[in-house]
Amino acid sequence: MFRKRSAMFRPIRIYLIALLCTLPGLAAFAAHDGIEGKRSTGSIGIRLNINQGIQVVNLSDIDLSTTQTELNGDLSYESEFCIRGQVGASYRVTTTSSLRDSNGFALVGDAGDSLNYRLVFKSSLIAGAEEALNPNGISRTYTLTNESSGCSQGNASITVIFDANDVRNATSEEYTGTIFVAIEMV
Repeated sequence: MFRKRSAMFRPIRIYLIALLCTLPGLAAFAAHDGIEGKRSTGSIGIRLNINQGIQVVNLSDIDLSTTQTELNGDLSYESEFCIRGQVGASYRVTTTSSLRDSNGFALVGDAGDSLNYRLVFKSSLIAGAEEALNPNGISRTYTLTNESSGCSQGNASITVIFDANDVRNATSEEYTGTIFVAIEMV
């Protein structure tokens, strides 16, 4: 019922497996030396990666705490992050949030109420260019500068600002939400 395979196919199968392992893209990216003889051929792999994109990195969550009586003014927090990509590239920022009401960005409270906040984007921590952001609105155009190419430190920030009167009149004990930050090359 079962036929025994011919021994003739065994060397061909081994040869095909060896050939597949040496094909470019299937094997590890590395140079190969030639074999000694009258003619020796080696190979050198070449890979060129040209970063044409942009990336927002080093975002961190914001965890604030205050009491209604200790608040002397608006409650704000600046969160630094990094925008990296090709130096000289132009980009714009769009922000949305998990909750938005007629007044703009908002957090939802544990009692079901909402607490509004404002966002301010700073394109460079050195130059200090600031812009108020609107939900789903697109910022003006910015340029990645030399300090944007590495991301060991932040080169941009978003400041979250809660109006003091809104915080004093809050009915929930805890408010939560999410800010979505989109950076787009133009």
